[in-house]
Amino acid sequence: MPAPPIGELLRRLRLERDLTLEVLAQRSGVSDRSIGDIERGVSAAPRRGTLAALAEGLALPPSERAELLAAGRRARTAEEAPTAESVRPHRLADFTGREQELELLVGLLRHGGDGSLPCEPIVVSGAPGSGKTSLALEAVRTARLDDRELYFVNLGGATDRPLTPLQVLQALLRQVPGDADVPVAFDAAAAAWQRAVAAGPAVVVLDDAGMESQVRPVLAVDRRSRVVTTSRRSLAGLEGVRHVRIGPLPRDASVTFLRRAIPAAQLAGVDVDELAELCGDLPLALRIVAGRIASQPGRRAAGLVDRLRSDSRRLRTLTAGDLAIETTFAAAYALLTPQQQWCFRALSVLPASSFSAAAAAAFGSGTEDDAVDELEELAHLGLVEPLDRERFRLHDPLRLFAAARLREDPDDEREVRERARRWYAGTAARAGVLFSASPLPDPPMRPWPELRFDSPPAADAWLQEELDGWTGALFAMSGDGAHEQLLVHVRYLRSYAESSEHWHGWPDLLLTAVTSARAIGDQHLVARHLADAAWMLNNATFDHVRAKGVGAESIAAARAVAAVDVEAQATLQVAIAQMELGEDDRATQALFDRAVDLHGRADDAQGALDARIAKAAHRETFDPTGAADELRALLVELARSDERVSDRERYSMRLTAWVSLGRVLTGLGEAAAADAVATEALDHIADRRGAPSDFARLLAVRGHARAAGGDAAGAITDLGAALDAAGAHRPQWWADEIEAVLRSLGRATA
Repeated sequence: MPAPPIGELLRRLRLERDLTLEVLAQRSGVSDRSIGDIERGVSAAPRRGTLAALAEGLALPPSERAELLAAGRRARTAEEAPTAESVRPHRLADFTGREQELELLVGLLRHGGDGSLPCEPIVVSGAPGSGKTSLALEAVRTARLDDRELYFVNLGGATDRPLTPLQVLQALLRQVPGDADVPVAFDAAAAAWQRAVAAGPAVVVLDDAGMESQVRPVLAVDRRSRVVTTSRRSLAGLEGVRHVRIGPLPRDASVTFLRRAIPAAQLAGVDVDELAELCGDLPLALRIVAGRIASQPGRRAAGLVDRLRSDSRRLRTLTAGDLAIETTFAAAYALLTPQQQWCFRALSVLPASSFSAAAAAAFGSGTEDDAVDELEELAHLGLVEPLDRERFRLHDPLRLFAAARLREDPDDEREVRERARRWYAGTAARAGVLFSASPLPDPPMRPWPELRFDSPPAADAWLQEELDGWTGALFAMSGDGAHEQLLVHVRYLRSYAESSEHWHGWPDLLLTAVTSARAIGDQHLVARHLADAAWMLNNATFDHVRAKGVGAESIAAARAVAAVDVEAQATLQVAIAQMELGEDDRATQALFDRAVDLHGRADDAQGALDARIAKAAHRETFDPTGAADELRALLVELARSDERVSDRERYSMRLTAWVSLGRVLTGLGEAAAADAVATEALDHIADRRGAPSDFARLLAVRGHARAAGGDAAGAITDLGAALDAAGAHRPQWWADEIEAVLRSLGRATA
């Protein structure tokens, strides 16, 4: 009976002594992560010193100690032995996806119809586990170049002992029919290879190339031969080759593969799209999952999906027999320099969607250009995906692998997270300064590298692009107990929040600020952020029920500290929520009256005007003619308002008044007047380069007016444009109302 592999033996010895990984780690001085890697085969050839320490921790008798050390020697010998470089992987009967790449490769291989014309060599590169070898073999076999000799060599690029150029040539020459003598010198081997392919064109697949020098000697052949190289690296130094870069599968291809490979009964109740997402759409991970599920016909996939949802368990779950996604990643990671390993580990704390080179530069002392160089090298190695504008993405399975390596050193992890938090939060605060109507001092947290914004649009572009990063940093501050830091940064972003209600996460962030304010005992900030959250619930998420409750909390908190200005703001939000909910008109009108009065007592002319506009809009429900007159008067007053009303607030209030007036006039049967009001407003916001949501509101008003006035074509144009401009940021009732009118107009014009 063959001796058990080192991982299996170590696990058996540990379990026989009823030891957990953690206890054995304490006794041996070897980390629990390293022990787990050995047991799972991620670390296939552990060092003798590591095994000796484990033997000591296990208190093994001499015979078992010798058995463990011997297993280690066998593992190291197996790793050091020459690779079975010419053993071709079998063709996958269920090859799925990659239609465009496959069509491209087959077209290149068949150049001339039958492959008779010269063809440039091909390099297929991509991340570990992306299916490079499978794609190359599928292309070769689909091309059906059956009249040519097929050569396959595994170059071992992902190992610490890749084949030398001489060994590559020798591996090819061993496959030449009838050629028994293989030269031992490079020049002789190169000449022998050229003679072999001169005798007849060949198809060569060089798998897992680690460097250009392994490939170059093979390319010195007649271009009628076909050479396809796969590599995790981009092999950018090769001259005159065709590069094909692949990444994860498209989601529909991943789902198709899973449904084809797993019996339908086992997939019952499983969201296959989610299962593909948990695999990161990586072909190797998808194949492992499909194999694990299909190999146990009596079990459903739901249990495995539950385990995959756990970030801490996912990589360990992506193992089937001798296939393990973690082993594949570990081989690539081991080839990195210490600096590259540090950078790769640190990237795991950045947002999963994408990140910039500037964010990555926060982890080092170099410049953004230095970070670009490091990231591009990781991209060449297939470990990060380069995107447009010097942005990058770390795919989820690789992110989990990097995060696990980062957690091995808690001090490193704390430092990396603090650097990322400092950069994102500090840069967001500096961007937020540009939206404040009143001057603010420089934010206290100075980020590195420091970005400077020359205009509000530039700051807004950064805040939108890096939304996941800076919001994650702020939420992390609260979770880590850095309450004062969070409140300082929210202060700098408060004005930006009022102009960017398209992000639906504002209420949760502001309510997190409420929690932090309570934690430090600042009741005034509690009231303030509750009022801000109520405003966002009314305007960003249209959750008027919740806005009413949060606003009522703010009123109570404001009264407790005599904050009249905050009470005024909260009262207005409760009144607006009640208006939108269609609650008692008298009670709601009384709330509007109180909001106007409180703003006056707080000497807040701007707030008072805002409350009066909302009050006039509400008046439509019981006195539409009076509401129209009041809104017209308010528009005149706004046009003449002094410096106590900021330009931005004047714009916002005029927009609200125009929308309300147009709606009221349409209801009164004055469609032409409503059309004129909306057109005037649209011209105004076009001059001011208003937000898409502003255009959406006014286009909807004019569309309804034109529908009421009999201009069906104009109404259809405006209402359709309103839906397009609003995008996802719109109340559902608003969209439903427009859709109903469009359906009605469509029937009328049919």
